Order: sequence, then structure tokens, then C-alpha cells
Amino acid sequence: MDIWISKLRAVLTKKAFYALKALIYLSKNEANHPILIASIAEEERIPRKFLEAILLELRHGGFLASKKGVNGGYYLAKDPRQLSVAEVLQVIDGTFDYLPCIAKEKAFRCEDCISTKVCSIRELFAKLQNITVSTLASASLSDLVVAEHSI
Repeated sequence: MDIWISKLRAVLTKKAFYALKALIYLSKNEANHPILIASIAEEERIPRKFLEAILLELRHGGFLASKKGVNGGYYLAKDPRQLSVAEVLQVIDGTFDYLPCIAKEKAFRCEDCISTKVCSIRELFAKLQNITVSTLASASLSDLVVAEHSI
């Protein structure tokens, strides 16, 4: 069982994990006032330089807004109920593909595969990928905040 958990962790990159942690933290900010990077980094134990780059990507992706100055920082640009986990992961890591032959962009046949049309491994992982993407798309940032409160 431990090997499965470590494999699943490999699916979610550290960058994506930190992005979700930061967004959850900002979602708990009910007043939606700007929060300093240093505060998020310290509270969530995320390396500050890494967090700076992640937050910038999230801002460019439209998830965050920022304010400069004395009372500056980052805050959510959208309602957390409107932000799907799949959208966040797409901005941070790009496409989500279990195998290169089921990639939505530039899919290609695996080295050992005779034909993608008759590969049962490909079919199984395509189904798994569709379920995963659907689950991530239906989960909002707000859902993660609620789930964290129930733990």
C-alpha cells in the first residue's frame, strides 16, 4: 500500500501541492484582504522563493490578484467555489497524462506498443485518466477548504 501512496504523490508535483496549499490558505481569508508572501510561506511551510514563483503563475492564470505597498500582498481574484482543482493543476503543471499515448496534445505510440487501437493497458489508463480529470474538475477550492475543516 505504501508504494501506491508514493506513486500517487508523484502524480501531484511539489509545485502543484504548494499551489493548492497557498490557495486553500488564501481561501480561508474571508475578508479577502491581501496577505504577504512571507505570511503564507511561514504558515504553510513553503519555501518563500518557490512560493513567489508559484503565486506569480497563479496570478497570471487569473486565480489571484495582488496589491503593492504597505498593505499589499496576494488575494483570491475569484470566488473559491468557482476555482476547480483541475484548472489550478493545468496552470501549474500543464496537461495531466498517465501515458504518452493518451496525451490530449501530441499523443504518440509507446515504444513497446504495436498499435494504440488494440492496447488494453492504454484503454485502462485512459479510463483512469478520464475519471481522475473529471474528479479534479468537479472539486472546487471551496471543497478543499471544507474538507480540511472536517479533518
